[in-house]
Amino acid sequence: MKRFIKIFILILFFAVLKAGNKIENIVFKNNDFLKVCIYLSEYSDYITKSENGVLKLKFDNIGLSENFPGSDFSSNLTLLNRIFLSKSDSNSIIINFLLNENVNYLIQNFNNSSSIVIYFYNFDKLSEENKLFIKGLEYEIKGENEKALLEYRRLLATYPENSEALFHAGIIRKKLGFNYQAKANLSTTKKLGNNFPEVFYQLYSTLESLNDNNASIEKEHFKEALLKEKNIKIDTSIITVANHEIKIFDYDSSFIASNKTQNDSLTNLIVKNKAYERKIIKTIPVDKSSYYYSLLSTIFVISVIVIGLVSLIYIYMKKRKSKRSPKKKKFDYKEKIEDVNNNEFLKMVNVYKNQYDLISKNTIDLNNTKPNKIVNKVVKENGQNTTGVEKNITAKEESDIDKLARKYQVERGKIELALKILSKNDTESTKDKYLLLMKMLKENMSLEDLATNLRIPKGELELVMNLKNS
Repeated sequence: MKRFIKIFILILFFAVLKAGNKIENIVFKNNDFLKVCIYLSEYSDYITKSENGVLKLKFDNIGLSENFPGSDFSSNLTLLNRIFLSKSDSNSIIINFLLNENVNYLIQNFNNSSSIVIYFYNFDKLSEENKLFIKGLEYEIKGENEKALLEYRRLLATYPENSEALFHAGIIRKKLGFNYQAKANLSTTKKLGNNFPEVFYQLYSTLESLNDNNASIEKEHFKEALLKEKNIKIDTSIITVANHEIKIFDYDSSFIASNKTQNDSLTNLIVKNKAYERKIIKTIPVDKSSYYYSLLSTIFVISVIVIGLVSLIYIYMKKRKSKRSPKKKKFDYKEKIEDVNNNEFLKMVNVYKNQYDLISKNTIDLNNTKPNKIVNKVVKENGQNTTGVEKNITAKEESDIDKLARKYQVERGKIELALKILSKNDTESTKDKYLLLMKMLKENMSLEDLATNLRIPKGELELVMNLKNS
């Protein structure tokens, strides 16, 4: 059963990681360059391809949230003509960007906010301010952080309120360990109105590194900003939704037997960095189309299925095991115990029985007879030396004998005989067991009856057998 529980926990863990993985939303922000943000419920790897003026991003094993605005978008922008969705198989979704002439793009991933940002631009038509920014961004995506930071510093020296440059300079400075400078850059871009969720995350992470008490506040701001961005409505002043239907797509076979990543230009730079820190779990929204609703419903369904299967398997294994293995026989103290054919033990019992019979014949009133005389007479007639035993019977022992006699309602002579047997034995058996032995002698009990009265296995009576050798 423990194995089934472990398997069930692993399945739930897998469901938490994979269940309901969706493309949540797509957000457009237009300037000299077009910034397209694709938000996911959980960051997923993807394949890129560019052919015939179309940039394609293929996501495997992923669905669409009901928040996603549609399957076809049109634009009058100079950079982008159309955006539409397609499929290469039943478990993949392709986002297609139909580009105008002389348009380049850069793709950057933000694992913490589960977002993919695509920058579309015509470098010749950019302002000087944005040319410096795009140069810095190219270096940053290539992983050349020092060169990128230099370009951002040049930009900020002339345009100190460029929020994009401040944000990216803050990220690089945090990577390089300059946390105080990163805090200044990120705080400033936030004040300038940069509401990109990664801004709040990077500021939270930087403040946490500096042990700043405001880190928890920025953490909450990050969760709020991310939830807002994933549910924001599309800006129809930039992009128009041509088709709101998100369940029917055209088939695209261009990714079949293609490489993991393909590019048709050295200018088109793609980076897919791993997360620097573990993604923070957001608050659970009430929107039924959200990732968390899908996650919880998936976990519930998986739980019901797994519990049902485990129960059936457990019942089957129990029945199979009960058929194969014989039932364990419980020990019954009242069941008949086999006789022990031990001549030495039976001989010893007969000796004690003879002593008891001798006491019964020679004793008229044991209550008026001193214990020492009875013991002496029994032992002398049997030819045994009892000097040491007689001396050991004190007044205190006599009072104990009276108590035991009253407690068990037996004659004093029987108790004295039990004490004598006890004095010859080094075992730690209680007096009660020897008094029961006296009862056996009186009533001529069998060994089986004695074992039943003592409520012990017959093997323990070997302690009594050792009396003869003591």
